[in-house]
Formats: sequence, structure tokens, C-alpha cells
Amino acid sequence: MLFVGLDWEGQSAFFPLMGLALQGAGNAGYPIGGSLPLAQAIETRYLELGGSIRYKSKVESIITRNNKAVGVRLSDGNELYADCVISCAYGHSTIFDWLRGEYCDDTIRGYYQNMRWFPPILFISLGFNSDLKTIPDELTLILDNPVIIGGAEQKTITFRNHAHDPTLFPEGKGIITLWLPVSYEWWDTIPYQGEKYRDEKENAAQQVIDILFNQYPELSGAV
Repeated sequence: MLFVGLDWEGQSAFFPLMGLALQGAGNAGYPIGGSLPLAQAIETRYLELGGSIRYKSKVESIITRNNKAVGVRLSDGNELYADCVISCAYGHSTIFDWLRGEYCDDTIRGYYQNMRWFPPILFISLGFNSDLKTIPDELTLILDNPVIIGGAEQKTITFRNHAHDPTLFPEGKGIITLWLPVSYEWWDTIPYQGEKYRDEKENAAQQVIDILFNQYPELSGAV
């Protein structure tokens, strides 16, 4: 299992160690219902404390005065000001679009220009006409014969069984999800949402289904 956890070439040791530390301290877990109920709980508490939320408001830029962020300008022309401006968006958008690249140095630029990208992820979700209660919550298969999925060689595949969260599916049903590191360059050669694009997605799903059925033949026909 340690081999599987460290199998991404070039991965910083900090990444798996952070996960282990969070779990060891009791600060990592899975919220029943997934991320939506967690976000809704934060929203509810924030509103109870007197906060206000503007949804579907696109930020065009961050307003600065004397080298300090003081507000945001929205796509509709409105400007909102605050004592503290916090961005939880993609770093590149914040630094180079909203702040126009005016507050970064060569080191920060180097992060985006020179460092290797985190591998793109192909996410697959499978619904089953079975409660999956006999299947482990998480199963990592080390493949005797690696397969090519999404333009990348897959030596291991980790299946996640969500039987522990009955809010995600009707009684008697089940969900298994997985994500695989793939090749962006390979996917980029395929016209988005075209016939070949859809065929490759179906092919990737069928490959992982075949691997899962090889391990659990009793699930065959239940997808």
C-alpha cells in the first residue's frame, strides 16, 4: 500500500505525509452526503452571523490602493469594497488576471512557467443495482498487466465504494468511484465533446468495469 501511495513520479513527500498527519490528528474525514452538505452548513452559519452572499457574480478584477486589496470589480460593473479581500480561486487567475501580474516576482512566475503540472485526472463514477455492502470501502488493485487509459499507463487502480453514505443513492443500490492520472497532451488531440471524445470516455469506463468484474464476478450485469 505504501508503494501505491508514493507511485506518482516526482511527487513531493509532503503530499502523502500531510494526508497521514491529518488522519492521525483526527482532522480528516468524509461528510455524509459529500461536499454539498458541508458547504451548506458553512453557508447557514455564515448567514446566521450576519453575512451576505452574492452568487453568480463574476469577478473581473481586484481593486487595489496603496498596494493593498480593497475590493473587487464585477463583470456587471459593480464594485464591492471590504476591509479584507480573500481569494480562494485558482492562483493563476488571482495573480495574473485579477491582479494583472503586478504583485509577483520571478519565483512566483517560475511556479507557473517551469514546474511540472499535477497530472490531469479522469474521474469515473459507476452506479450499481446492488447495495455493495460486501465490497471493501476502498480497494487498490496492482495490475499484473498494466493498461493504457486516457493516454497513460495505469499500473494500479483504486476503487472507492460509497456504501457508507446512503444519502447518495436509493436503497438497494450502490456507487463506486475512481480517478486516474491521464495524459493531457493525449486528450488535447481529441475534439472536445466530439464522437471520438465520447467513444474514448466510454472505452475508459468499460476498461475499469472489466477490471472490477474480474475481481468481483458477482457484480457483472449490475452496472
